[in-house]
Amino acid sequence: MKFSIIIPTLNRAWCIKNAINSVLNQNYPDYEIIIIDDGSTDHTREAIQEFLNEKIKYFWQENQGKGNAVNFALNKISGDIIFILDSDDELIKWVFEETAKEFDQDRELVSVHFLSKFPPHIHRKSQLIWWDRLYLKYPDFLTAKKFKWDMHGFINTAKLWDTRFEGKCPNWLESIFYLRLLKKWWRSLFVNKEFLFMDASRQDAKDNLTSFASTFSRAPSMIAWYEILIKENINEALEIDKNTLWKWYFQKFQWQIIGGEKNKWFDSFWKSIKYTKSLTSRLKKLLFITLFLVPNFMMKYVLQIYYKNK
Repeated sequence: MKFSIIIPTLNRAWCIKNAINSVLNQNYPDYEIIIIDDGSTDHTREAIQEFLNEKIKYFWQENQGKGNAVNFALNKISGDIIFILDSDDELIKWVFEETAKEFDQDRELVSVHFLSKFPPHIHRKSQLIWWDRLYLKYPDFLTAKKFKWDMHGFINTAKLWDTRFEGKCPNWLESIFYLRLLKKWWRSLFVNKEFLFMDASRQDAKDNLTSFASTFSRAPSMIAWYEILIKENINEALEIDKNTLWKWYFQKFQWQIIGGEKNKWFDSFWKSIKYTKSLTSRLKKLLFITLFLVPNFMMKYVLQIYYKNK
C-alpha cells in the first residue's frame, strides 16, 4: 500500500522541515509527499528545496485557505492511503506500518484514526481513552456519545470519490470531511495509540489575554463550521437524536455572541430551546445566557483596553 501525505502550509519555513523528516523517518518505503504552499511570503520554497525529488513534490498557489489547498492536492495523489499532515506536526515513526496492517485486514474501512500527543510546552493534555480499538459508524460521529473524537486520520483513497474539504471554513475542516465520508461508507476504526505530535514545533506560550483574543478571532470560522454541520446533517440528526441539534444550535449561538452577531444569535438560541427535551433544560439555558453574556462583554472591553495600551 502506498501512502500519500499531503502537507498544506502557509509561512511555516521555520518548521516544515521537521514535518517532512517525520515522514522520511518512517519504517515504510512506499509513500509520496505533496506539499501545497498556500501563498507563503517567507522562504518556505527555499526551505524545502533540498527534499524535492520524484517522491516529494511542491506546489504553490495564491492564498485560498487550507481546505482549497488540500482539495488541490487530492487531485495530485497516487497513493492508496491519504493523510493530511499539518506543517507544524510530526508523525511518530511506526504509524505507516500500523496503518497499512489495519487497512490490509479490512479494506472496507473509510479511515483509521489514532490519538494525538502534545509536547510539554503547549500545556495541553493528550487524549487518553478507555478502549484499545473501537469501530465507529456515522451515528456515533453525529452524536459523539461514545468518545471525544480526534479528526486526524488516514483515509482509504478507494472511498474518497468526489468528497472534498470545505474551502471556506478554516476551523475543524477534518470533522466535516469525515462526516461526509461516513455518510457514504459508514465505518471508521479508532486505535488507542499516540501517533502524532501536534504543534510539535510551536514554541509560543500565549498569555491569557492573547488566548482570549484568539478565541474571539476564531468566531467567524466557527459560526461557518456550525452552519455547514447543521445544513448537511440536520435530517439525520432529527432521526437519530434531536438532542444533537440543540447542542449544535446552542454552540453556534455562543460563537455568535462571541463574534458579535447581534441580529442572528436569537434564532440559534430559539432553535436550541426548540430541540431541548425537558423544561428543566430550557430553564438552565435561560440562566446560562444571562451568566454567559455579562462576562463575555466584560472580556471584550478588557481586550480593547489591553490592545489599545499595548
